[in-house]
Amino acid sequence: MKWIVRHPNLATWALLAIGMVAALTWSARGVEDLTSSQWSWLVGATVLVAGLCAWIISWEADELDAYDDQQEDGNEQYLGNEQYDVEDRSEDEETADEG
Repeated sequence: MKWIVRHPNLATWALLAIGMVAALTWSARGVEDLTSSQWSWLVGATVLVAGLCAWIISWEADELDAYDDQQEDGNEQYLGNEQYDVEDRSEDEETADEG
């Protein structure tokens, strides 16, 4: 459990890879002509895709960590992720449309 906390991206990669390989083997179970070499390449490609997915997921986590760090430092402005100021911007757009 400590390893997961220390390495969340690797843990995400491992869990995604296990799930995706399980889905691959289940969905391709009826294919009789796949050789062991082809299975190896399919599994390898699936694990790499899981790694890319984990990496993309980590982008959002990194942005949220940066936001939390700024909040702890007392800096209320955060421009890295626009989802936090959507309400403020919608009011600005309404006043701009009126004027």
